[in-house]
Amino acid sequence: MAKTITSNVSSAIEKLQKIEEKIDRDILKVFFYAGEEMTAKARQLPADQSYSDQTSNLRSSIGYIVTKKGKVVQTSSFEAVVSETTGERGARGTVKGKNYIESLIGKNDYELIEAAGMEYAKYVQDMPGKDVLAGVALQGEVELKKLLNRLKNKTYKI
Repeated sequence: MAKTITSNVSSAIEKLQKIEEKIDRDILKVFFYAGEEMTAKARQLPADQSYSDQTSNLRSSIGYIVTKKGKVVQTSSFEAVVSETTGERGARGTVKGKNYIESLIGKNDYELIEAAGMEYAKYVQDMPGKDVLAGVALQGEVELKKLLNRLKNKTYKI
């Protein structure tokens, strides 16, 4: 005796693929939000909490990139910042920032990379009482983890 059971699994597969697409969009939205927030906060740190930016190149070199499996999905604008003390625009910083951040792209499923692209950024960051990006990045990482944990508990429907 035999019993054949048939099922149309293609419908279930289509639904699961739609859910996967929604999850993917939500993860990317979280990464975009975190990148924008960290970039804005790092660029707006007052001199007494960070550093005095003479040329605005360092602040202009701060930005983020979001990648998926090694491909760029979104990047910050790296808009030139105008120095409050000299009025200079950090045009060189925007170019350095874009080039540097693109050199950091890996092959992970999802990546959010936040960086300061001027070659002296680490030197300034390591000085006592100076914060280029480290403090903001730590806060951003905590916030990103919270947002991703919320996604884990989200129920998706088709």
